[in-house]
Amino acid sequence: MELIETLKTFELFKEINKLNLEKLIEITEINKYQDKSIIIQENSIDFDLYTILDGQAEVSISNKRINQKVAILNPGDQFGEITFLEGVSRSAQVNAIGEMSVIKFDGGKLHDLLNTDYRLGFIFMKNLSSSLALKMRNINSK
Repeated sequence: MELIETLKTFELFKEINKLNLEKLIEITEINKYQDKSIIIQENSIDFDLYTILDGQAEVSISNKRINQKVAILNPGDQFGEITFLEGVSRSAQVNAIGEMSVIKFDGGKLHDLLNTDYRLGFIFMKNLSSSLALKMRNINSK
């Protein structure tokens, strides 16, 4: 399946037209990871945003020297959004579960694009906010 068609199936990209999806793809790279590979290290600083294309990832946080699993992410889920939005260090570690691939958005370029294309920026941030709200509801229901 073509990347644009795949992205259209994910909630983060709903209502984003093909031209804008092409703009987004221009500032991305696709990365593949093996089982247990670290994708994001807790407390690291970068502003990139990730969406899982296939496979799964585990999110964990350090708690008194032990890692506590807090979520399993699936295709279409994103991670790195807190750092992308707030510019703070990473609050969790993300590891691959089995083989997986992600689309990685260059955080600086994504901010620039969303700040210059207001319609795309509005839709993307609305979708990202909805995704974060869903994550919070899921956490609160546990």
